[in-house]
Amino acid sequence: MEEEAARSWELIQQLRGLHPTLDPWRRTNRIKAKAAANPEITTLEEFLAVMRTNIKPDLSGVRFSLFSGDVDRADGASISIAIGGWQPDKGHVELDFHSSEFADLLTGDESLADRLVAMGADILEPEIGALRRRGHPVKDHPEPYDYVQGWKLFFPASSPHWAQAGALATASYPTANGAVFTYGTPDTYPTILDTWPKNA
Repeated sequence: MEEEAARSWELIQQLRGLHPTLDPWRRTNRIKAKAAANPEITTLEEFLAVMRTNIKPDLSGVRFSLFSGDVDRADGASISIAIGGWQPDKGHVELDFHSSEFADLLTGDESLADRLVAMGADILEPEIGALRRRGHPVKDHPEPYDYVQGWKLFFPASSPHWAQAGALATASYPTANGAVFTYGTPDTYPTILDTWPKNA
């Protein structure tokens, strides 16, 4: 579990240099004043200490969250990490970027968006990954690749969906063990991905 968590910490370390709002990082809290008062997390050991306090023995897993930036401006990011639990051999990391300035950077510089997703893929080595815009309608049925739609989708070359992912992509960016595929623009990707065959 700690090995998987350490990968998330490595991702946070890489994020720090991308934008001023992606540093420092603190433990989340439902009460804003308490969240702001939480100490900055600056070492792997501090990060793992947060994880250990959130382990649920009855679930054999852990789920915890951190946030970056100024809590009053809410202009940073949040990261939610889940390891084990109801899927013992699975993990999940979700990053939400709250800064409109950083969002504009991503949509205005496609190479930055590609590098961001590739960085996460190379560090976390997931089965799939996505960069998407919030606000698109949520479907009442799963996608053929069993994940959310995204402007950018990462697939490892070993994925059974690799060929179809590349066939629909409008661009691709190589990673260590796969590629980040682009599907149109942040506004048009649902239209492209809606054409994905149900059995591919």
